[in-house]
Amino acid sequence: MRYIEVNNTEIVQVIDTFVQDPELTENNHVVSSDFAGVASIDLVQHYYWINSQITKKPTQPGSYYDWVGQEWVLDSARLYVEIKRLRVNKLFSCDWTQLPDSSLSSEKKAEWATYRQALRDFPSNNPNLTSTNDIPWPAEPS
Repeated sequence: MRYIEVNNTEIVQVIDTFVQDPELTENNHVVSSDFAGVASIDLVQHYYWINSQITKKPTQPGSYYDWVGQEWVLDSARLYVEIKRLRVNKLFSCDWTQLPDSSLSSEKKAEWATYRQALRDFPSNNPNLTSTNDIPWPAEPS
């Protein structure tokens, strides 16, 4: 017989041998059951406790979603940190286009300056992003 420690709806850990009571709080409790065929790590990562039963979580919609309570919630702060990191890399890779000794024509420098400004305006002009795969980056000048 295995046991699970539950905190609100989150399965905190699987206890294979129940020797003594774990420290329980108002929201913490231990439930006994036989979870045949389900590995302990899978119980913690892919299941939650709701209506006095273990329920499989729906598929995570993207890598920037966290399980909160009974649903996946977008961690937009973490997503935007990654978007800004990608944007900085794009800006860094074309810094050379704005140097005074660049061999680019004035027209090409202006194209690159416009592109770089579009990158700087990003992501504030795209507030509904949910993944780095959905980023509509501005087109790099040729």
